Amino acid sequence: MLKLSLLEIITIVTAFQLTMLGFVLLAKREKQSNLILSLYMFSNALLLIWFLLSILNMFQMPTITAFYYLLGPLMYLYVKSLCIKGFRLESGQWMHGIVFVVMLCYPVLKLVLIGDSRYPQWVYYENMLSQGILHAQIGFYVFMSFLTISFYRKEIKNHYSSVEQINLSWLLLIIVAFTAMWLADFTAFLLAIFNLDSEATVYILIVSSISINFIFANFVVYKGLRQPDAFSGLKAPEKYSGSKITTPEIGEFANRLKTIMLEKKPYLNPDLTIRDLSDEIGLNYKYLSQVINSQYGQNFYDFINYFRVREAQEIITRNSDSKMTILEILYEVGFNSKSAFNNAFKKNTGKTPSEYKKSIS
Repeated sequence: MLKLSLLEIITIVTAFQLTMLGFVLLAKREKQSNLILSLYMFSNALLLIWFLLSILNMFQMPTITAFYYLLGPLMYLYVKSLCIKGFRLESGQWMHGIVFVVMLCYPVLKLVLIGDSRYPQWVYYENMLSQGILHAQIGFYVFMSFLTISFYRKEIKNHYSSVEQINLSWLLLIIVAFTAMWLADFTAFLLAIFNLDSEATVYILIVSSISINFIFANFVVYKGLRQPDAFSGLKAPEKYSGSKITTPEIGEFANRLKTIMLEKKPYLNPDLTIRDLSDEIGLNYKYLSQVINSQYGQNFYDFINYFRVREAQEIITRNSDSKMTILEILYEVGFNSKSAFNNAFKKNTGKTPSEYKKSIS
Protein backbone atom coordinates (compact mmCIF):
# COMPACT_ATOMS: atom_id res chain seq x y z
CA MET A 1 0.00 0.00 0.00
CA LEU A 2 1.34 3.42 -0.99
CA LYS A 3 2.00 5.60 2.05
CA LEU A 4 1.87 9.31 1.29
CA SER A 5 3.61 12.05 3.23
CA LEU A 6 1.95 15.29 4.35
CA LEU A 7 3.61 17.16 1.49
CA GLU A 8 2.34 14.66 -1.08
CA ILE A 9 -1.20 14.78 0.33
CA ILE A 10 -1.27 18.61 0.27
CA THR A 11 0.06 18.55 -3.30
CA ILE A 12 -2.59 16.07 -4.50
CA VAL A 13 -5.48 17.94 -2.84
CA THR A 14 -4.30 21.31 -4.17
CA ALA A 15 -3.75 20.01 -7.71
CA PHE A 16 -7.23 18.43 -7.72
CA GLN A 17 -8.80 21.63 -6.35
CA LEU A 18 -7.07 23.80 -8.94
CA THR A 19 -8.19 21.49 -11.76
CA MET A 20 -11.83 21.58 -10.62
CA LEU A 21 -11.74 25.37 -10.24
CA GLY A 22 -10.26 25.61 -13.73
CA PHE A 23 -13.21 23.70 -15.19
CA VAL A 24 -15.70 25.83 -13.23
CA LEU A 25 -14.14 29.01 -14.61
CA LEU A 26 -13.98 27.56 -18.11
CA ALA A 27 -17.74 26.99 -17.98
CA LYS A 28 -18.16 30.72 -17.18
CA ARG A 29 -15.83 31.94 -19.91
CA GLU A 30 -18.21 34.68 -21.09
CA LYS A 31 -15.76 37.00 -19.35
CA GLN A 32 -12.17 37.19 -20.57
CA SER A 33 -11.01 37.39 -16.95
CA ASN A 34 -12.59 34.00 -16.19
CA LEU A 35 -10.94 32.41 -19.23
CA ILE A 36 -7.52 33.76 -18.21
CA LEU A 37 -8.03 32.65 -14.62
CA SER A 38 -9.01 29.15 -15.78
CA LEU A 39 -5.77 28.93 -17.79
CA TYR A 40 -3.89 30.02 -14.68
CA MET A 41 -5.58 27.29 -12.61
CA PHE A 42 -4.81 24.57 -15.17
CA SER A 43 -1.16 25.69 -15.46
CA ASN A 44 -0.84 25.75 -11.69
CA ALA A 45 -2.37 22.28 -11.42
CA LEU A 46 0.01 20.89 -14.07
CA LEU A 47 2.91 22.44 -12.16
CA LEU A 48 1.88 20.60 -8.99
CA ILE A 49 1.32 17.34 -10.87
CA TRP A 50 4.87 17.65 -12.26
CA PHE A 51 6.15 18.28 -8.73
CA LEU A 52 4.25 15.28 -7.37
CA LEU A 53 5.64 12.95 -10.05
CA SER A 54 9.17 14.20 -9.37
CA ILE A 55 9.05 13.62 -5.60
CA LEU A 56 7.47 10.19 -6.12
CA ASN A 57 10.28 9.39 -8.61
CA MET A 58 7.78 7.98 -11.09
CA PHE A 59 9.44 9.55 -14.12
CA GLN A 60 12.63 11.39 -15.00
CA MET A 61 11.33 14.97 -14.86
CA PRO A 62 12.92 18.24 -16.09
CA THR A 63 14.30 20.49 -13.36
CA ILE A 64 11.55 23.09 -13.89
CA THR A 65 8.31 22.42 -15.72
CA ALA A 66 7.53 24.85 -18.53
CA PHE A 67 4.09 25.50 -17.01
CA TYR A 68 5.72 27.46 -14.20
CA TYR A 69 6.62 30.11 -16.79
CA LEU A 70 2.92 30.73 -17.45
CA LEU A 71 1.92 31.75 -13.93
CA GLY A 72 3.42 35.26 -13.93
CA PRO A 73 2.08 36.31 -17.36
CA LEU A 74 -1.38 34.84 -16.67
CA MET A 75 -1.64 36.61 -13.31
CA TYR A 76 -0.67 39.90 -14.96
CA LEU A 77 -3.18 39.41 -17.79
CA TYR A 78 -5.87 38.58 -15.22
CA VAL A 79 -5.21 41.87 -13.42
CA LYS A 80 -5.31 43.74 -16.73
CA SER A 81 -8.57 42.05 -17.73
CA LEU A 82 -10.20 43.40 -14.57
CA CYS A 83 -8.71 46.88 -14.71
CA ILE A 84 -9.19 47.64 -18.40
CA LYS A 85 -12.71 47.84 -19.78
CA GLY A 86 -13.22 45.85 -22.98
CA PHE A 87 -9.98 43.89 -22.50
CA ARG A 88 -9.50 41.17 -25.11
CA LEU A 89 -6.83 38.52 -25.67
CA GLU A 90 -5.45 39.79 -28.95
CA SER A 91 -2.46 38.72 -31.02
CA GLY A 92 -0.09 41.03 -29.17
CA GLN A 93 -1.04 39.54 -25.80
CA TRP A 94 0.27 36.13 -26.79
CA MET A 95 3.81 37.58 -26.73
CA HIS A 96 3.71 37.07 -22.97
CA GLY A 97 3.93 33.33 -23.61
CA ILE A 98 7.26 33.41 -25.49
CA VAL A 99 9.34 32.27 -22.49
CA PHE A 100 6.89 29.40 -21.91
CA VAL A 101 7.16 28.24 -25.54
CA VAL A 102 10.98 28.41 -25.46
CA MET A 103 11.15 26.42 -22.22
CA LEU A 104 8.61 23.92 -23.52
CA CYS A 105 10.64 23.30 -26.69
CA TYR A 106 14.07 23.35 -25.04
CA PRO A 107 14.09 19.70 -23.73
CA VAL A 108 13.08 18.40 -27.17
CA LEU A 109 15.71 20.49 -28.97
CA LYS A 110 18.32 19.45 -26.44
CA LEU A 111 17.50 15.77 -26.95
CA VAL A 112 17.67 16.14 -30.75
CA LEU A 113 20.86 18.22 -30.84
CA ILE A 114 23.05 16.74 -28.09
CA GLY A 115 21.29 13.50 -27.18
CA ASP A 116 20.56 12.25 -23.67
CA SER A 117 24.10 12.59 -22.34
CA ARG A 118 24.28 14.34 -19.02
CA TYR A 119 27.19 16.12 -17.46
CA PRO A 120 26.83 17.10 -13.77
CA GLN A 121 28.28 20.57 -14.30
CA TRP A 122 26.08 21.19 -17.33
CA VAL A 123 22.95 20.12 -15.42
CA TYR A 124 23.84 22.41 -12.49
CA TYR A 125 24.30 25.54 -14.61
CA GLU A 126 21.27 24.64 -16.71
CA ASN A 127 19.20 24.45 -13.53
CA MET A 128 20.54 27.75 -12.16
CA LEU A 129 19.94 29.54 -15.47
CA SER A 130 16.39 28.24 -15.89
CA GLN A 131 15.50 29.19 -12.31
CA GLY A 132 17.11 32.59 -12.72
CA ILE A 133 15.01 33.25 -15.84
CA LEU A 134 11.89 32.01 -14.04
CA HIS A 135 12.29 34.22 -10.97
CA ALA A 136 13.26 37.27 -13.04
CA GLN A 137 10.16 36.74 -15.19
CA ILE A 138 7.81 36.36 -12.22
CA GLY A 139 9.39 39.36 -10.45
CA PHE A 140 8.78 41.47 -13.56
CA TYR A 141 5.12 40.44 -13.84
CA VAL A 142 4.49 40.95 -10.11
CA PHE A 143 5.86 44.49 -10.47
CA MET A 144 3.71 45.10 -13.57
CA SER A 145 0.62 43.80 -11.77
CA PHE A 146 1.11 46.19 -8.85
CA LEU A 147 1.78 49.01 -11.33
CA THR A 148 -1.46 48.26 -13.20
CA ILE A 149 -3.50 48.32 -9.98
CA SER A 150 -1.81 51.56 -8.89
CA PHE A 151 -2.64 53.14 -12.26
CA TYR A 152 -6.25 51.98 -12.02
CA ARG A 153 -6.58 53.34 -8.47
CA LYS A 154 -5.40 56.72 -9.72
CA GLU A 155 -7.50 56.69 -12.89
CA ILE A 156 -10.84 55.93 -11.20
CA LYS A 157 -10.62 59.33 -9.52
CA ASN A 158 -11.01 60.91 -12.95
CA HIS A 159 -14.32 59.09 -13.40
CA TYR A 160 -16.01 58.72 -10.00
CA SER A 161 -16.80 61.17 -7.23
CA SER A 162 -16.91 58.39 -4.65
CA VAL A 163 -14.37 55.56 -4.83
CA GLU A 164 -14.89 53.94 -1.42
CA GLN A 165 -17.20 51.28 -2.87
CA ILE A 166 -14.80 50.44 -5.72
CA ASN A 167 -12.86 47.98 -3.62
CA LEU A 168 -9.40 47.14 -4.90
CA SER A 169 -8.19 45.59 -1.66
CA TRP A 170 -9.15 42.03 -2.59
CA LEU A 171 -7.30 42.27 -5.90
CA LEU A 172 -4.23 43.59 -4.09
CA LEU A 173 -4.58 40.73 -1.62
CA ILE A 174 -4.44 38.02 -4.28
CA ILE A 175 -1.36 39.63 -5.83
CA VAL A 176 0.25 39.69 -2.38
CA ALA A 177 -0.65 36.00 -1.92
CA PHE A 178 0.80 35.14 -5.32
CA THR A 179 3.94 37.12 -4.44
CA ALA A 180 4.26 35.28 -1.12
CA MET A 181 3.98 31.93 -2.91
CA TRP A 182 6.69 32.97 -5.36
CA LEU A 183 8.95 34.38 -2.62
CA ALA A 184 8.92 31.01 -0.84
CA ASP A 185 10.27 29.39 -4.02
CA PHE A 186 12.67 32.27 -4.64
CA THR A 187 14.06 31.97 -1.09
CA ALA A 188 14.71 28.25 -1.65
CA PHE A 189 16.53 29.16 -4.89
CA LEU A 190 18.76 31.73 -3.14
CA LEU A 191 19.57 29.32 -0.32
CA ALA A 192 20.60 26.71 -2.89
CA ILE A 193 22.89 29.20 -4.67
CA PHE A 194 24.76 30.00 -1.44
CA ASN A 195 24.67 26.38 -0.22
CA LEU A 196 22.62 27.38 2.82
CA ASP A 197 19.70 25.08 2.11
CA SER A 198 18.92 22.19 4.40
CA GLU A 199 16.38 19.43 3.95
CA ALA A 200 14.17 20.81 6.74
CA THR A 201 14.30 24.38 5.41
CA VAL A 202 13.45 23.35 1.84
CA TYR A 203 10.61 21.16 3.11
CA ILE A 204 9.08 24.04 5.11
CA LEU A 205 9.36 26.43 2.16
CA ILE A 206 7.74 23.95 -0.25
CA VAL A 207 4.86 23.19 2.14
CA SER A 208 4.36 26.95 2.70
CA SER A 209 4.30 27.63 -1.04
CA ILE A 210 1.77 24.90 -1.81
CA SER A 211 -0.43 25.83 1.19
CA ILE A 212 -0.52 29.47 0.08
CA ASN A 213 -1.29 28.21 -3.42
CA PHE A 214 -4.32 26.29 -2.17
CA ILE A 215 -5.74 29.19 -0.10
CA PHE A 216 -4.95 31.69 -2.84
CA ALA A 217 -6.69 29.66 -5.56
CA ASN A 218 -9.91 29.37 -3.59
CA PHE A 219 -9.89 33.03 -2.63
CA VAL A 220 -9.27 34.22 -6.22
CA VAL A 221 -12.18 32.21 -7.58
CA TYR A 222 -14.52 33.23 -4.75
CA LYS A 223 -13.84 36.92 -5.31
CA GLY A 224 -13.35 36.73 -9.06
CA LEU A 225 -16.81 35.25 -9.63
CA ARG A 226 -18.42 37.74 -7.25
CA GLN A 227 -16.57 40.96 -8.08
CA PRO A 228 -18.72 44.08 -7.61
CA ASP A 229 -20.33 45.72 -10.64
CA ALA A 230 -18.39 48.91 -9.98
CA PHE A 231 -15.18 47.00 -10.69
CA SER A 232 -15.91 46.79 -14.41
CA GLY A 233 -12.69 48.31 -15.65
CA LEU A 234 -11.82 51.58 -17.32
CA LYS A 235 -10.55 52.47 -20.73
CA ALA A 236 -7.01 53.75 -20.84
CA PRO A 237 -6.98 57.55 -20.66
CA GLU A 238 -6.71 59.39 -23.93
CA LYS A 239 -4.26 62.21 -24.41
CA TYR A 240 -5.48 65.75 -24.87
CA SER A 241 -3.07 66.52 -27.71
CA GLY A 242 -5.66 65.66 -30.35
CA SER A 243 -8.51 67.41 -28.55
CA LYS A 244 -10.93 69.39 -30.70
CA ILE A 245 -11.93 71.74 -27.88
CA THR A 246 -10.29 75.17 -28.12
CA THR A 247 -8.86 77.32 -25.33
CA PRO A 248 -11.75 79.86 -25.44
CA GLU A 249 -14.22 76.98 -25.29
CA ILE A 250 -12.42 75.53 -22.28
CA GLY A 251 -12.93 78.84 -20.44
CA GLU A 252 -16.58 78.97 -21.49
CA PHE A 253 -17.28 75.43 -20.31
CA ALA A 254 -15.38 76.09 -17.07
CA ASN A 255 -17.75 78.99 -16.32
CA ARG A 256 -20.78 76.86 -17.18
CA LEU A 257 -19.45 74.08 -14.96
CA LYS A 258 -18.98 76.46 -12.04
CA THR A 259 -22.51 77.85 -12.44
CA ILE A 260 -24.06 74.38 -12.44
CA MET A 261 -21.99 73.33 -9.41
CA LEU A 262 -23.11 76.37 -7.42
CA GLU A 263 -26.76 76.46 -8.50
CA LYS A 264 -27.77 72.82 -9.02
CA LYS A 265 -25.31 71.25 -6.60
CA PRO A 266 -24.92 67.90 -8.41
CA TYR A 267 -22.13 66.99 -5.99
CA LEU A 268 -24.75 66.17 -3.34
CA ASN A 269 -25.35 62.94 -5.26
CA PRO A 270 -22.94 60.43 -3.62
CA ASP A 271 -22.87 58.29 -6.78
CA LEU A 272 -22.12 61.13 -9.19
CA THR A 273 -19.84 60.18 -12.10
CA ILE A 274 -18.12 62.31 -14.69
CA ARG A 275 -20.55 61.00 -17.31
CA ASP A 276 -23.51 62.22 -15.22
CA LEU A 277 -22.00 65.68 -14.94
CA SER A 278 -21.03 65.79 -18.62
CA ASP A 279 -24.66 65.05 -19.57
CA GLU A 280 -25.78 67.93 -17.35
CA ILE A 281 -23.37 70.35 -19.03
CA GLY A 282 -23.79 69.00 -22.56
CA LEU A 283 -20.13 68.25 -23.04
CA ASN A 284 -18.36 64.98 -23.83
CA TYR A 285 -16.94 63.51 -20.61
CA LYS A 286 -13.41 63.41 -22.07
CA TYR A 287 -13.53 67.15 -22.70
CA LEU A 288 -15.03 67.77 -19.27
CA SER A 289 -12.09 65.92 -17.74
CA GLN A 290 -9.78 68.18 -19.74
CA VAL A 291 -11.62 71.30 -18.50
CA ILE A 292 -11.35 70.21 -14.85
CA ASN A 293 -7.67 69.27 -15.19
CA SER A 294 -6.60 72.41 -17.05
CA GLN A 295 -8.75 75.02 -15.27
CA TYR A 296 -8.73 73.67 -11.72
CA GLY A 297 -5.62 71.47 -11.64
CA GLN A 298 -7.60 68.63 -10.09
CA ASN A 299 -8.98 65.25 -11.02
CA PHE A 300 -12.75 64.73 -10.99
CA TYR A 301 -12.76 63.12 -7.53
CA ASP A 302 -10.91 66.02 -5.83
CA PHE A 303 -12.92 68.61 -7.77
CA ILE A 304 -16.25 67.23 -6.55
CA ASN A 305 -14.96 66.81 -3.00
CA TYR A 306 -13.91 70.48 -2.93
CA PHE A 307 -17.55 71.53 -3.39
CA ARG A 308 -18.75 68.93 -0.90
CA VAL A 309 -16.34 70.26 1.73
CA ARG A 310 -17.43 73.80 0.94
CA GLU A 311 -21.06 72.77 1.46
CA ALA A 312 -20.13 71.05 4.72
CA GLN A 313 -18.42 74.22 5.94
CA GLU A 314 -21.59 76.21 5.29
CA ILE A 315 -23.73 73.65 7.14
CA ILE A 316 -21.34 73.61 10.13
CA THR A 317 -21.31 77.40 10.23
CA ARG A 318 -25.11 77.62 10.10
CA ASN A 319 -25.53 74.92 12.74
CA SER A 320 -22.54 75.60 14.96
CA ASP A 321 -24.68 75.57 18.10
CA SER A 322 -26.89 72.62 17.12
CA LYS A 323 -26.46 68.96 17.89
CA MET A 324 -26.10 68.01 14.22
CA THR A 325 -23.37 65.37 14.10
CA ILE A 326 -20.42 65.16 11.72
CA LEU A 327 -21.83 61.86 10.43
CA GLU A 328 -25.12 63.54 9.50
CA ILE A 329 -23.27 66.34 7.73
CA LEU A 330 -21.02 64.09 5.67
CA TYR A 331 -23.96 62.09 4.33
CA GLU A 332 -25.89 65.27 3.58
CA VAL A 333 -23.12 66.70 1.40
CA GLY A 334 -22.57 63.51 -0.63
CA PHE A 335 -19.82 61.54 1.13
CA ASN A 336 -20.13 57.80 1.73
CA SER A 337 -17.57 57.32 4.48
CA LYS A 338 -16.21 59.22 7.44
CA SER A 339 -12.58 58.58 6.49
CA ALA A 340 -13.07 60.02 2.99
CA PHE A 341 -14.85 63.06 4.47
CA ASN A 342 -12.13 63.69 7.05
CA ASN A 343 -9.34 63.36 4.47
CA ALA A 344 -11.04 65.68 1.97
CA PHE A 345 -11.96 68.22 4.65
CA LYS A 346 -8.42 68.43 6.01
CA LYS A 347 -6.98 68.57 2.49
CA ASN A 348 -9.14 71.58 1.62
CA THR A 349 -9.22 73.44 4.97
CA GLY A 350 -6.17 72.26 6.89
CA LYS A 351 -8.45 71.13 9.72
CA THR A 352 -10.56 68.11 10.54
CA PRO A 353 -14.35 68.66 10.62
CA SER A 354 -14.33 68.51 14.43
CA GLU A 355 -11.50 71.05 14.65
CA TYR A 356 -13.29 73.34 12.21
CA LYS A 357 -16.53 73.08 14.18
CA LYS A 358 -14.73 74.00 17.44
CA SER A 359 -12.98 76.94 15.78
CA ILE A 360 -16.25 78.66 14.86
CA SER A 361 -18.17 77.81 18.03
